[in-house]
Amino acid sequence: MKKIIIVLCLLGIVFQTKATKYTFSGPTWPAMNWTNVAYWSPNYPGTVINVGDTIEIAGTNVKVNTNVQLNGVMIINNINTSWGRGLMVVGSNTFTVGSTGVIHNYEMIGIEDYSTFEIFGLVDVSGNNGYDFLYLNDSASLVIHPGGNLYVEDSLFLMWSGSSIPQCSVTVNGTLTNDGTIYNALGCVINGTGSIVTSTSTANGNIVGLGSVAPGLSPGELKMDFDYALSSNGSLEIEIGGTIPGTDYDVLGGNGDKVLNGTLDVLLYNNFVPTAGYNYTIVKGGSITGTFGTINYPPLPNNMTWAIEYITTEVVLKVNAATRINDTELARKIKVYPNPTNGILNVRVPESEKYEYSVYSVAGSLVQSGKLEGDSKLYLNTRQTGHYYLLLLDKNNHRVMKSFSIMDLD
Repeated sequence: MKKIIIVLCLLGIVFQTKATKYTFSGPTWPAMNWTNVAYWSPNYPGTVINVGDTIEIAGTNVKVNTNVQLNGVMIINNINTSWGRGLMVVGSNTFTVGSTGVIHNYEMIGIEDYSTFEIFGLVDVSGNNGYDFLYLNDSASLVIHPGGNLYVEDSLFLMWSGSSIPQCSVTVNGTLTNDGTIYNALGCVINGTGSIVTSTSTANGNIVGLGSVAPGLSPGELKMDFDYALSSNGSLEIEIGGTIPGTDYDVLGGNGDKVLNGTLDVLLYNNFVPTAGYNYTIVKGGSITGTFGTINYPPLPNNMTWAIEYITTEVVLKVNAATRINDTELARKIKVYPNPTNGILNVRVPESEKYEYSVYSVAGSLVQSGKLEGDSKLYLNTRQTGHYYLLLLDKNNHRVMKSFSIMDLD
């Protein structure tokens, strides 16, 4: 008999064990641990669920208190319980959905206590009760690997209410489909080189909150195909380590419209030193409106300077060669008035010359930037009183800096 089996295996005929359906019927909190063997039938499945096997969690919850590898199917239909979380991963453990693994969850999924939820296959968090969301608490991590897919019908929370350690992370190297809102709390981060999309319309899937978005994994491009508004207290982190977009430096891309605000943090990666004249397209979208409230640039050698340009569908960082801060002859020809101003500056320049301009506070923070052509009125974005600097750059890289003050003249 052994010889027959060996010959059949050599011929490529594989024997498979019978698929098994395991049912968890334990109580609700706190005794619903995965490792509580008494609540499994027909027997305890262990921590590796094979291809073809099925796990059913019906009318109760399961708390994963050990490392689990799911290569089969898990169905969680938890609508008859008041606890709400169909699946929880706790205790610094890792729940891995393999490339053949599938989860259909009709309630919440919670990742807590420094645990990790890794997705190589498919996870579907949807139903019809309005509580179909996924949350992370206490430094938990969600990783969607290339080829992995996560669908969340309602919302995704990076730090849900009650958490005291807001350092959660979501890494999207596959596809995250979110039809609600992504709540990104302060101290949390969304990164990766995959896509965040919505299945309904570009108006859904918005990211809100005080956390940061950091495209790439040192570095790369993260695509967002929905309308994304960076909040005034949020931040976008861009690493620059070369000249190839999405490969050498970070890009926030995708087809969705982008509304900018908050803070842009620019970091140089792997000791890279930019060269004067290079441009870096760091944001792309269907349309781009708004500007960053604060920009933190890394220092550049040889007195080179950073500049930023907001275009209809792109945001471009530029590295300018060093020039004299003031071209004396040109400085005499440029007039800026009234000074002090109540929010509108008249800028008189020679002929119809085009200029790039930047307005800085005395602390060195960029207030606004753009382009001027000929004699122009510059409407300031801020009405905060104080002293400011207007930096003008012409096509020949001649630079003129003018100081002015904003006073409440109303």
